[in-house]
Amino acid sequence: MATGTAVSLHDSNENNEIDKDVSRTQSALPLFALGGVAQQWMMHVLFVYAKLHPELGYIQGMNEILAPIVFVYATDPREELVQHAEADAFFSFSTIMASVAPLYATSPADPTKSGVDTQMTRLTLLLRQHDAPLWQHLNSVGLTPDLYSFRWYVTLLTREFSMATTLRIWDALLADPKRFGFLHYVSCALVRSQRSSLLRSGFSGCLKALQTLPNVDIEHTCHAPMFIV
Repeated sequence: MATGTAVSLHDSNENNEIDKDVSRTQSALPLFALGGVAQQWMMHVLFVYAKLHPELGYIQGMNEILAPIVFVYATDPREELVQHAEADAFFSFSTIMASVAPLYATSPADPTKSGVDTQMTRLTLLLRQHDAPLWQHLNSVGLTPDLYSFRWYVTLLTREFSMATTLRIWDALLADPKRFGFLHYVSCALVRSQRSSLLRSGFSGCLKALQTLPNVDIEHTCHAPMFIV
């Protein structure tokens, strides 16, 4: 953030949790090397965001959403823009979180559920609509969406793919004014991409396939016929 900000990075216990999560975010990429400038930016952005939104604070998963944003600004070939990367990342992160925050919030109608539960229900309905036999099989083995898609929603799929693939998905995701509309369809298509393996497997095999998503062709997945709505 801008030099001279009034918020101290040492005045909250949240800082320890943020530091722990940031230190292991996208650690395979040199840009996010331990102690590097990208990690410092992420620490600042997440801490200040949590301070400005005390009703939400910092929640694990926000670090994963911030990482692609920092990556885009930090790798911009225009050096004069990189100088403002931290501030730009904060603005973009805040804008995206305005849409994503309801996922983390408790449902007003049912305090035992969060916003992401509603989204996973939508995924269930889509899967039933587009592939009833697969939906029935997953139900029969006891595999519910919360066991495999919770992370997809709260991190906007950043944990499932490489940075390049994540940015490809985000291009379409952020172009969708409804945001979650596209995410629902991508999530449903990801489940269907493992169809053959899932139909041959029991609970553990299905769970492993959907947690690892082997051999996913993201271009084919994103252009599946079910996306024509």
